[in-house]
Amino acid sequence: MFRIAICDDSERDLRLNLDMVNKWKDDNSDSEIVVDAFHSPNDLLESHTEDMYHLWILDIVMPERDGISLAREIRKKGDETMVIYTSSTTEYAMDAFGIHALGYLPKPVEYAELKKTLDMTKTLYDARPQKYMHIMSEEGPQKVPIMDITYVENIGRNVRYITFEADGRSKQADVTELLRR
Repeated sequence: MFRIAICDDSERDLRLNLDMVNKWKDDNSDSEIVVDAFHSPNDLLESHTEDMYHLWILDIVMPERDGISLAREIRKKGDETMVIYTSSTTEYAMDAFGIHALGYLPKPVEYAELKKTLDMTKTLYDARPQKYMHIMSEEGPQKVPIMDITYVENIGRNVRYITFEADGRSKQADVTELLRR
């Protein structure tokens, strides 16, 4: 599952970017893609947990906190979420690439440029080494991506894995593992 967060304080720009990302998502229907939108960088930061998103599409100039300092704060915690910036100015381009942004798109963002950047980002995501946990369930062996596991419960001699669904809700996975003594 590829999770994208878009953050822009402008309602109009946020809606335009969200619509374009959803169009790209529809064109990539063979992939599981989830998109969340935020009006405030602080709301995004509060909802973020390590490795929750694979890509952030951030406006740079926002009143509460600029997109550059937001990404720097997350990078300090060791999070390597990919970043694409959007901005009405090129003033911050060098700062953006200083934190290894994958793109810097001028506003208003054009779909062709966003699509090209999203395609490259998805290719990088798909090429990364994936870590899995192999679990014996009632249906037989399961291969569960570690990034999809939200939490694990120990119930008696069984372990229950709770995973993320494509719509972002938690789901109790139908996998349990017998604990060995």
